[in-house]
Amino acid sequence: MINDKGKNNVISMDASDKLNSCTINFYGNNNLIEIGKGCKIENIIFTFYGDNHRVILKDRVTLYEGAIVFEDSNNLLEIGEGTLCFQHLSIAVVEPARKVIIGIKCLFSNTITIRTSDSHSIIDNGTGQRINLGKDIIIGDRVWVCEKVHILKGANIGSDSVIGTCSVVTKGNYLNNSLLAGNPAKIRKSNISWLAERIYG
Repeated sequence: MINDKGKNNVISMDASDKLNSCTINFYGNNNLIEIGKGCKIENIIFTFYGDNHRVILKDRVTLYEGAIVFEDSNNLLEIGEGTLCFQHLSIAVVEPARKVIIGIKCLFSNTITIRTSDSHSIIDNGTGQRINLGKDIIIGDRVWVCEKVHILKGANIGSDSVIGTCSVVTKGNYLNNSLLAGNPAKIRKSNISWLAERIYG
C-alpha cells in the first residue's frame, strides 16, 4: 500500500523483487526508495516525514518485518548486497543530513533497533547548548547482530564483527573482527570471524 501525501516521490524496483504486505507513507517531497535486483521485502512499513530522503537497498537484500522511519530532511539509509534482517527491525534516521550505512552480507537477528538520534533534546544548563546531537551510524560488511541489540547514534562498527545478544552499542569506533557485548557494548575479544554454518569439533 502506498500513501503519498507529497510530490515527486519515487519508488524504483526490479521485476525480480518481491514486496509483500508493505506500507509506504510519504509525508514530504522528493523522497526515493531504490531497490536492487532479487530483493525480498515483507511486512515493512516505510514512513517518510520531510523531504529528500533516500533508501537504497542493494541486490538480494531481505527484510522480513519491521519499521523504517525518516524525519527532518536529506537523510540516507543504505543496506548492502545480500544482507538479511529478521523480524522486528526498527530503523529511525532522524535529524537533518544523517545516514545509516549497512554493509554487504550482514546478518541481523530479531528485534534490532538502530537510531541516529535520541529524538528529544538534552540541554547543558550551564551553556544552554544541546549535548545530544544526532550522528551517523556505519555498520561494516559481514556483521552479525544478535537478538535484541540497540545500535545508537555515532556507532561505527568494523567489518566481520559480532554483536552479542541484548547489547547496546553507543558512539565510538569498533575495529574489524571484534566481538562486542554488554551495555554499553565493549570489545570482549579481537581477531574473530564468524560463519552462518555450525561447526562441531
